[in-house]
Amino acid sequence: MKLGGDSKSIYRKIIGLIGLERAKELKIHDTPVDILKTQEWIKSYPFCDKKLEKVNVKVRAEPRTIYFERKELEKFGFFVKTGNVNGIKIGNAFVKLSEREEELLIEALKNDNELIVYSIVCPESLVSSFFKALPSIKKLISYLSECGIDARNSKKIVELVERTKSSFERVEKAKMVEEIVVEELLKLNERIERRISELEVVLRGKRIIDVLQGSTLEEVEEVVLEEVIKSEKEVGEKLEVEVSELFSRTYPVEVDERKLGMLKEEVEGNAKVELFKECKDVAMKIVESYEGFVKELDLAKNIELTSTLKKLGETFPEIAEYTAFLEGKHLFIKDPQPITYSIGNSNIAKGRIAILTGANSGGKTSLLELLTQIQIMGQMGLPVKAKKAWINVFDGIYFFRKKRGVAGAGAFESAVKSFVKAVSSNGKNLILVDEFEAITEPGAAVSILAELLKIAYERGHYVVIVSHLGRELKELLPFARVDGIEAKGLDDEFNLIVDRQPVFGKLGRSTPELILERIYRKAKSELEKRIVKRILDNMNY
Repeated sequence: MKLGGDSKSIYRKIIGLIGLERAKELKIHDTPVDILKTQEWIKSYPFCDKKLEKVNVKVRAEPRTIYFERKELEKFGFFVKTGNVNGIKIGNAFVKLSEREEELLIEALKNDNELIVYSIVCPESLVSSFFKALPSIKKLISYLSECGIDARNSKKIVELVERTKSSFERVEKAKMVEEIVVEELLKLNERIERRISELEVVLRGKRIIDVLQGSTLEEVEEVVLEEVIKSEKEVGEKLEVEVSELFSRTYPVEVDERKLGMLKEEVEGNAKVELFKECKDVAMKIVESYEGFVKELDLAKNIELTSTLKKLGETFPEIAEYTAFLEGKHLFIKDPQPITYSIGNSNIAKGRIAILTGANSGGKTSLLELLTQIQIMGQMGLPVKAKKAWINVFDGIYFFRKKRGVAGAGAFESAVKSFVKAVSSNGKNLILVDEFEAITEPGAAVSILAELLKIAYERGHYVVIVSHLGRELKELLPFARVDGIEAKGLDDEFNLIVDRQPVFGKLGRSTPELILERIYRKAKSELEKRIVKRILDNMNY
């Protein structure tokens, strides 16, 4: 399908109005079979007036060392080493691969199945990717539920991922070992200080001398030891490990930095290994549901696209030997007047060549735009904004809009070339031209247009041309239909009253007569009135 002139910009505006990235996948078809196939595809999906949130699951491999004689693993970002036993390094721990996992890994590398690779080597990365996408996956489930579709695979993935929540929280907590210890140290010293301040101690004889020489009172030592043991137990319960000798046994209590480092390493290592082991089974089950999940996501995207298209139009056009519509509405005009129009031999009107005449600002250009919109959308297989519609299947759509403020030899040459190219194109084309005569002399325009329209007629094209030369062209082209959009009169404010619905087969009276009438009725002097009246009486329509 060839789009020429301004029909390309109308096509782009239609795609923009759909407003979805996937709209670019929609094609303009050149066969009835493809058009009807697209129509049936759109009709086959349920309607949902809800917005589908983007679901973005991107699995990124966590860099880690794997002992396995397969260098293909390096492309996934792993450090591959050879060892006596195949396995994976998790922090300072080593997790051995089972024979089944080794077989699966070899098969996955052979088939380039990255999800299986991730589920074995870094299952927590795979699960984490789905964990981050949980809110949007839940909205996907809700979206499909509104359409009466049970998203079983998506639900299964949500259930599996939520099972690992506590393990992920444990890993996050493991990163806060230092904060937990420092917080407990502050509380510990505050408790000791409070208890010491409440102590009542009797000092006699040698004990006084020992205190003066810097010895610590046994009562104070007992308080410090009790509170330190209590705090180490508290830290151990929070971190789910055995903690001892983390704090000094003297007041003020301090943290043993070496012990703290060992504690951090142990807690983080344990949490990572636990997470790895728990996610291994979950990740493999996610992989089993993944294909179904992708299908459910694609289904939701198709429902979103087809629902958007259904909101855009009202009816699917029928395939015919003409293009016509009842009560068609312009997509880009607010509260447009519904228009009925036809090009070709329909029950509405006859003729492949139509000359559209009539009032300025009467909607002639808008009608050409509407005709282009309905033809393009119809050949895309989309519903159109009309009570009922029919489309002929064209090989090309050419729309030449009147260029404002453009005149002269260059503009004339460009316009003639474009028109000639459209007329000479092979196949059956729809050609729409807006006021060709505006860029050249009226006399020349009549002869040029007449000849081009004759050639278009001979070559089997369909043409609608907006022109103020309807009377002249009709005399030269007996096969052409002349339609008219008429200004009906003036309202109380002397504004033009225009019925934008064309009258088929009738020359539309242009606005000069009504404008002269407005000048006549608003004239302030009798002389001005007489002059305008004389012009009106001698107008030859």
